[in-house]
Parts: sequence; structure tokens; C-alpha cells
Amino acid sequence: MSKKPVYIALSVVLIMIVASISFVITVGPRVSASSTDPILIDNNYLNIDDNGVLSGFTTEGRNYVRLINSYKIILPSNVKSIGESAFSYCTGLVNITLNKGLTRIEDYAFQETGLTSITIPSSVVYISSTSFITNVLESIHVDYGNSIYTSGYDRGIGVSQLEFQGILRKSDNCLIVGCKNTYMGGVVEKIGTYAFYGVSRQNAGIPQGIKEIGAYAFANCRDLKEVNLPDTVESISAGAFANCRSLTSITLPQKVTSIFPQAFDNCISLTNVTFSGAVDSIRAQAFMGCTKLTNIILPSTVTSIGGQAFMNCTSLTSIRIPYGVSSIDGDVFKGCSNLKIFVENATLKNNANLQVYGDNVIVVTSTVTFNSNGGTSVDEQKVNFNEKATKPTDPTKTGYTFECWCSDETLDSVYNFNTPITNDITLYAKWRINQYTVTFNSNGGSEVGAQTIEHGSIATEPVSTKAGYAVEYWYYLDDGSNEVRFDFNTPITDNIELTAHWLPTFSITFDTQGGGVVEGQTIKQGYNVTKPNPTKAGYAVEYWYYLDDGSNEVRFDFNTPITGSIELKAKWIKTYTVMFNSKGGSSVADQIINQNGMATNTIPNRKGYTFLGWYKDANYQEEYDFTTEVSDNFTLYAKWEPNPEESNSDIRNIIMVAVIAVVACVIMGSFVILITKKH
Repeated sequence: MSKKPVYIALSVVLIMIVASISFVITVGPRVSASSTDPILIDNNYLNIDDNGVLSGFTTEGRNYVRLINSYKIILPSNVKSIGESAFSYCTGLVNITLNKGLTRIEDYAFQETGLTSITIPSSVVYISSTSFITNVLESIHVDYGNSIYTSGYDRGIGVSQLEFQGILRKSDNCLIVGCKNTYMGGVVEKIGTYAFYGVSRQNAGIPQGIKEIGAYAFANCRDLKEVNLPDTVESISAGAFANCRSLTSITLPQKVTSIFPQAFDNCISLTNVTFSGAVDSIRAQAFMGCTKLTNIILPSTVTSIGGQAFMNCTSLTSIRIPYGVSSIDGDVFKGCSNLKIFVENATLKNNANLQVYGDNVIVVTSTVTFNSNGGTSVDEQKVNFNEKATKPTDPTKTGYTFECWCSDETLDSVYNFNTPITNDITLYAKWRINQYTVTFNSNGGSEVGAQTIEHGSIATEPVSTKAGYAVEYWYYLDDGSNEVRFDFNTPITDNIELTAHWLPTFSITFDTQGGGVVEGQTIKQGYNVTKPNPTKAGYAVEYWYYLDDGSNEVRFDFNTPITGSIELKAKWIKTYTVMFNSKGGSSVADQIINQNGMATNTIPNRKGYTFLGWYKDANYQEEYDFTTEVSDNFTLYAKWEPNPEESNSDIRNIIMVAVIAVVACVIMGSFVILITKKH
């Protein structure tokens, strides 16, 4: 076997060892500097052409920086432009000083570096919108005097500025580069393309005054949780919030009319979308991949939905497509396996891009409910969106006449059945109550006017007069011409004529024989007199009487039906007052006793005592006999005897108090003796 291949292999290994040792000798001392401070990169490692265009590191420089955790660069004065992707993905680059005379910063120049601050020289006239995407910048400053860009608000005092930590293009007040700490209030009108792309920012912080949000302005901001869009925003461009994975809710302002492609693509935490204004189009992939979006209500102004607009919204279960939508592109709901698609326009059932979803496409119908307000029942109607309800047969209601259907419970708005139905509604029946005429035949008495009575209400009993007579009742004739007495509490349900039924009346006068005056009474034949109640000091009416033809007194019974006029006289009897002094017991009312009558024995109560009787005197010398006829005014006195258990209890209480008093005296005496001995 030849030894030549072996020698060749050994030579290659030897060369590699020598090269490695040479590199370590050359680079080693530089790399071994303190790991806590960024290493300053030699400008010889920068690739700068004759036109001053910096395109990045040389090959040697690129190999060198790969061995370093963090480094810094001070650009030489001959650099005019930082080329495309010059320092792209240089995560170890933590500090750079841009030279005066630098004029351009091209696409992706500082994409995803480790820079936390940057100062833009006043000489720079062009900065690409992608220059600083996915940055970790915390501070951005543009030197004062730059004619194209600024990073502060001119406060009108010399050259002093208040930094807002961003790069603003002066010509249109467009923020082209933002960072974690950018504050946009006061002067920014537009947020440029890629302005915050990939920036770690939890709140978008979009203030009033912002009109436009550029394409991919906040795309890939994975920490972005809160976006409050002011009502000044008019345009949200393509991909503006794409891949904002922490965003949960968005409310679109009133002036936004179109959702551009990929505007909210892959916002995987988005659960709520609210439309405030007149959006007319939802472009392709606008909400594609929003996997937590469960339902969405599109505004009625939408007319077109782009392809894949809701593709792979896997949690989407319900969407309602407005009546005005005329264009739906392909794969709009692809991957939405649990979705029910409700279309307001029935013709969309025939749309080729919706037919692929079969029975999951459902025409929206509205329910028209009829509240007959006490009338006969009316069936509800199911009506396709934007179509008209059919006027039903008029309901009926006893005692009422149907007038119309109203759209409100207060029955103020008459419903027009030519109105297109767009949501569930309830219609309310309006009724006019029937009115009836009640006429009165006074049957020889004074004339009585007719009454107009609403259904279910009652008539008022009229007053008719006829000399020597009074109306006993009013009646009507039934179908058999029989008199039926009418009850004025009966609700009126039809026209009716009532006739007066008269009875003769008689005059009843009262002679009180020295008592108070009593008014006479006019009583209908066969009715009873009401017993009067006159008064006379020290007397009571024993009975009333009249004189017969022989002038004899005849006691009058007030239950006697009256058949003629009569004068009644009062028969008085003397009365006395018996008073009761219960001597600490419950109160007993005075008794008014007719002469020769007897008082009633009323037993009072007193806690802890037994009642022994009523006595004629306060000294209890003579007990009163209640079988004695009363012939004078007098007072009776209650006599009591304490109950034995109550007496014993009182004694025990007295003994206890005495014992407590003695013990207290002994204690106090001991205390006084103790104090005296101490002194």
C-alpha cells in the first residue's frame, strides 16, 4: 500500500493546525477583553466601497464578530450610505456611532440587531421604512437641523426639543421608525410602513390625530395586547397587525371603510372584532388564522369579502353575511369546520364560493309575532331577511272593534306592511272600545237623559221625580217581555232601555218630647222607617209610639212596613251613671243604666292579685249587690288580695337586697382599716 495519501492527509491537518494557531494569535487578544463591555470593531473589518457605501462586514470581520457577544462600531467619515441588510441579524451589535456626512440608510440595514439606542445625523436624507424592523431600540434621536426627519417636538424655545423616541418624516408627519418607548401624541398623523414591525410593545399607544396606519406597521409585534384605535383613523393598510399573537380585541373606527389584506392575519389570540363604522370591503386573508375568533358580526355596509378572508379561523362558529354583500371570493371560510354561515340575502345560497359549505349556509329569517292584546290569537310569521310580512286576518275581541296593528306597545305608530323585515319584531293590536246607549223611560216621572257607556263600564242610576212617589227600581223587558229588575253594578255590553218602577211615598215625622231635633223621613210604601237617635241630658229613649184614633199610646215597631204617613213620639226614661275605680287593675268603662235597671258586674285584672269584688266605698265596708236597681249616680271600688307567691317573692327580694348591703359594708370597712394601718 502506498504511503503517499497518508502524507497528504497529515499535511492538510498540519496546515489547519498552523492556521488555527495563527488566527488565535491574531484575534485572541482582542476577543479576550472584558465580556461586560462591548468590543470596538476595527473599521478594517467594514466593507466600504469607493462611493462610501457600507455593505456590511468583510469576510474576516464577519468571522470575527461571530466570536463576540457584544460589540460597537464607530463609522468612519467616508461612509455615505449604509447598504441593504448591512448589519441585518447582527444581534451582538449593541452600539453604533453614525458619522456626520452619512446620507442614506437602506432596507433592512439594522434588522434585528442588539441596538438599544441610535442617533441619526442631521446629514441623513433617506431612511428606508425597513431599516430598523424587529428592533429592540429604547431610544431614537435625530440630530437637530435635519431637514427631512425629526425625533422631537419643537417647543418654540431656541432649539430645545422634547424627544418622542421615533423618526418622523417632516413632509407628511409620518412616523417611519418606532421603538418600544415611542410616544406619538401631538404631531404624528401617519404611522408608516413597518414602523413598529417586530417591536416588543404591549400597547400600541395610537393617539387622537393619527389618520393612517401603514402596511405591516405593527406586524409581528408578538407582545402587543392592547390597540385602541382613535376615531381619527381612516385607513388600516395591508398586514398592519399581522401576527400580533397577543392581541385579543380590536374595535375598528367609524371612518375605516376597508379591511386591507392580511390586516389581522394570524392574530391567534383575537376573540373580539367590533365594527363601528361603514366598512364596505374585507380583503383577502384579512382575518386568516385567527384561531380563537368564535363569531363575528359584519356591518350592514359590507359589499364584498375577499378570498381566504377567514380561512383557518378554526373556532369560528357563526358569521352573518349582510344583505348587501354581492361578492364573495374563494376559500373564504376554508378550514372553519364548525362554522354556520347565516346569509341575509337568500340569493347567496346559490353563490358558487358558498355552495361548497352545503347546509352550513343558512338563510336568515325574522319572526313577526302578533300580540292581539286580549283578542283572538294570531299565528307568528317567519319572513326572509329584507322581505315583507303578510297582513293577517283581523282578530276579534268582545266589546271592541279592531283598528290596526302597531309597532310599539304604546300603540302610537301604525305598522306599514310594506316595510322590509330585518329583525324579529312584535306587532300590537290596537282596539277601539265599543260604546252603548242606555235610555231611560221615566214612566210618568221627570225626563231623564240617555247615557253613553263604554263596553264593560256601568251606568249611573238617574234621578227622576214624581209627586208622592219614589223610584223603587229600574227594569228592562226580557225576550219574553217580562220585567227584569236592573242592577246598576252590571257592566253594560249592549244598548238597553230602562223603565222606572214607582212606589207611593209617605211622610214620617218625629216629636222628640224635649229631646234633640230629628229630621222627618220620606218612606216608600212597604219600606221601613230608620230609627232615629235623639239625645236628652240624663235620659234615654225607652221607645217610640204613636196615638191611635182614640188617642191611646201605641208602641211603634220599626220593623213595620209603612203604609201611610205617621207621627212618632219619643218616650224617655231617666238614666244614671255607674263608675268603676279598679284601684290599679285594668280599666272598666262607665255604665249608663236606665232607671230601675241593674249594673253589669265586670271583672278587672291585676297582675299578682286576686279580685275580691266591687265595694260601695273606698274603705271596703260594704260589697255592692249587682241585683240592686240603680236609682242614682255612684262609684264602685275594686278590692284586691295579693297572691301568696307574689308576697313570698317580695320578701325574698328584700332579704337579698339586705344581704348585698351588709356584704358591701363589710368590704368597705375592711378596706378602710387596711388603709389606716398603712398610714
